[in-house]
Amino acid sequence: MLVTPAVRMTDVDLSDRQAGLLGALSRTLSGVPLGGLLGWWFNLPSEQARSLVLFGVLPSARLNCIFAERYGQEPQRVASIVLLGNSAALVTLAAVLFWVL
Repeated sequence: MLVTPAVRMTDVDLSDRQAGLLGALSRTLSGVPLGGLLGWWFNLPSEQARSLVLFGVLPSARLNCIFAERYGQEPQRVASIVLLGNSAALVTLAAVLFWVL
């Protein structure tokens, strides 16, 4: 199960990089405010609210590649989104960790 997405990501054609970058950017730009809003809405303690913000910027799961491959739903594009999202997470997670800590 872990090998299938890795094999698909070796064949990623970066012609779908716009979709990948858009997915990575939208995940970050929507996850931080939504996590903060939900933390405030549910009146969570500070540590839990910060964890919720951090979970909001986590990249797309590799499991999405498996589902896209299995059901034939543009596996190349999904692999591009996952690959670029995980690459962008190196920067966004570091920035959000710096901010919440």
